[in-house]
Amino acid sequence: SPPPPPPAGDGRRVVQVESTPPGAEVLRDGMLVGVTPCRVRLPPGPAHLELHREGSRTLVRTVDAEAGETLRFTLEKEPPKKRRGPVPIR
Repeated sequence: SPPPPPPAGDGRRVVQVESTPPGAEVLRDGMLVGVTPCRVRLPPGPAHLELHREGSRTLVRTVDAEAGETLRFTLEKEPPKKRRGPVPIR
């Protein structure tokens, strides 16, 4: 179940974070705070978010969202790694 909203007056906001595809780890200021889709508490002012997902490029954003807002991010697929062909045996 989602965490209860923070007490009024502490300046923190709770936002919904969603990603396409879902299942991305959400880091706020370098600390893991959830896996999409999830609710994230943001401190007052701009916050630094990173979304990590296997097979996708890491997404880094600075957000300044209102309480209750839904933040939607689209993660780009990581380009396939170049494979070297078979090494000829001499």
